[in-house]
Amino acid sequence: MNADKSLKLARRFIELPVDKRHLFLDGLRAEGIDFSQFPIAADVQVPDRDALSYAQQRMWFLWQLDPRSGAYNLPSAVRLSGPLDEAALEQAFACLVARHQSLRTVFAEGEDGQARQVAAKYPMHVAKHSLVDLDADAQARGVRELAEHEALQPFDLAVGPLRAEPVQLAQMPPSAPALDDLSDEQLQQTVNFVIGNAIFGVYHEAARMLISDFSLPAPGGDADEADELASTMMLEANEEWLDTALVNATDSWYLSRSAEELPAHNAPLYGQLVPDKSRDRQIACLMIGKDADGYGDLAQMMGLPKADWTGCQADYPKAVAAWNDALKPHVKSPGTAKFVTNYEPARDPFLDIYATMVKESKVLDLIARGFNAYDLKGEVKLTARSCGHPDAYWSAERREITYCYELAKFHGELIAAHLLAGGNEKESAPVQEVPTAINLGQDL
Repeated sequence: MNADKSLKLARRFIELPVDKRHLFLDGLRAEGIDFSQFPIAADVQVPDRDALSYAQQRMWFLWQLDPRSGAYNLPSAVRLSGPLDEAALEQAFACLVARHQSLRTVFAEGEDGQARQVAAKYPMHVAKHSLVDLDADAQARGVRELAEHEALQPFDLAVGPLRAEPVQLAQMPPSAPALDDLSDEQLQQTVNFVIGNAIFGVYHEAARMLISDFSLPAPGGDADEADELASTMMLEANEEWLDTALVNATDSWYLSRSAEELPAHNAPLYGQLVPDKSRDRQIACLMIGKDADGYGDLAQMMGLPKADWTGCQADYPKAVAAWNDALKPHVKSPGTAKFVTNYEPARDPFLDIYATMVKESKVLDLIARGFNAYDLKGEVKLTARSCGHPDAYWSAERREITYCYELAKFHGELIAAHLLAGGNEKESAPVQEVPTAINLGQDL
């Protein structure tokens, strides 16, 4: 049976009196036709169209016995982070009600005493509550009490079935005011810069993890050795996104030292955000050892004299071989190491956008994939969270690598200030031009 014929039969069924519909269905069954597969016919005007079905009649009867009951309520709650456009929320609910007839239909008794379906007289009301001035414990109690109160409100078949009550828990400032004036292109550069630095930061702490678990020699100190191990692993992977991350990290050190004013931070170690220039030269030497043509301009900007390049090119293969020999006994098959990734919600609205960048780019998952073949001492947690200060660190005691959203915010505000100052303009003087991954034609 074609669609047109099915629709005509469906319309014909609706137009029949109730007693004749039973005969119609019996006839279809005799022909082996399943009426439930027929299309729903719209806009068919029949005398009993607004009459209650048997199920609706039963609901109406029970409701009249106890009109204050909330037994039929289906309460639900969601938590939203960030600024809320209240007008947009109300419009969204209005569109939902307009689209679904059942959400704007109520029951009412006619002059004959029979209940009918009628359109609701009252528009849906969105009631708002604010718990901004309460502490966290009082807010939790307030939310619970409001939810319980709303769930027990009468399921009023004569008024309307849908209610919404937003509860504000905090003042909603702009989530990232430092990024507000960026163009779309600059915003994309900022996102890439934040992600690249996050990848390097977690890669660096993963290198600390390997040194810790395997008791690898660290004659130059943990920080230097972690830098060298992480950088050689990233360079030897021959992956553009890892090259980009390494370049972004060195860019951040250069910008931190050259900035007139750094973004506000509570970093426990100032050197982590603005490291000594010797760290730049160490990383630059590794880059030159890998590819002098590709990283030459960047190495010069990082303060590595060209006279040192020959030594870097000779030392780099030795460093790679030494690390490969040290790690080889601990390399098994992919999937050997077990990682548990967790992107916690940001505790500060100003960090929301940066938490989203880290989560959506799956920074922690990339690290888990890159290190899953090592025979580690045990399961490792990879956690992104709010810490109260910019940081990334490995804890051997907890077996956890932590990346702090405050570090993403620091890097985002750092590159945003540079871009807004014209640092990406072609006419900028060479000393002002930072050869970022974007300028090098690379893109995460």
